[in-house]
Amino acid sequence: MKQSPESIVLLTTAPNSEVADQLAKHLIESRLAACVNIVPNVRSFYSWQGKIECDEEFQLVVKSTEQRLEQLEQAVKKLHPYEVPELVVLPMLAISDDYLNWLKKSVESC
Repeated sequence: MKQSPESIVLLTTAPNSEVADQLAKHLIESRLAACVNIVPNVRSFYSWQGKIECDEEFQLVVKSTEQRLEQLEQAVKKLHPYEVPELVVLPMLAISDDYLNWLKKSVESC
């Protein structure tokens, strides 16, 4: 394992499996992400327009690099049906050499 400040995890949610799949496929095809995990049936509680809301959502865990972050953010905002989509970025504190090499190669520009 090694430290990898350039590797990131972006978290976002989707209202249903179709939107989650569409986002995941686009991010992979565009080489903005190396991998997207979709976790179904996440119950989200949040404040929206002065009310507490609760919805069933799909959590997307997107693995990419800091270099692709701006384009990744733009793509999610463009394709996402929410007015304010969740966009939370976490650095990877440590990552295996093999996974890091694969991740970087997967998001390189063509």
